[in-house]
Amino acid sequence: AGGMPLFDALIHSFGTAGTGGFSNKTLSVGAYNDPYFEVVIGVFMLLFGINFNLYYFLLLRHFREVLASEELHVYLGIVAFSTLTITANIATVDFNLWPTYSRVVIVILTFVGACAGSTAGGLKVSRVIIFFKAARQDLNKMLHSHAVTTVRFEGKPLDEKTLRGVHNYFNIYVLLLTLS
Repeated sequence: AGGMPLFDALIHSFGTAGTGGFSNKTLSVGAYNDPYFEVVIGVFMLLFGINFNLYYFLLLRHFREVLASEELHVYLGIVAFSTLTITANIATVDFNLWPTYSRVVIVILTFVGACAGSTAGGLKVSRVIIFFKAARQDLNKMLHSHAVTTVRFEGKPLDEKTLRGVHNYFNIYVLLLTLS
């Protein structure tokens, strides 16, 4: 729709759907020097990072479930915070010239990924939320040894098996990342 050649458009659309940002150009989408392409690709990468179950709820007109999604709120918050802070921090489009802060944020975003049930890779936002909530619960147990606490995600209590699974996944992910 924006005038990109059909072959290039197909490659960029598949890269966008996979949220990988792949391109057939050395400068990626920057080779076109067109903000339209950057905005369209950015918007659709953001949309593909959202849990597809939420789109199903939208089709069923269950808007409350979508608006109440804790994972969606955190995902959009991470994207907004990262976009604002990187925008305030950089002054160039050349990644090699970016300040350290912006580079670190991009690496962390790559590590976290997007929502569960999306096309993006990474740990997934839901696991990161659960991991931090479990860490907070463990800290509370250390401070208040007799307190009875429950980790909740999306309004539902999580059992110990689920928490252990998230911890194990996180540990294996970090181990493979380190070995890589």
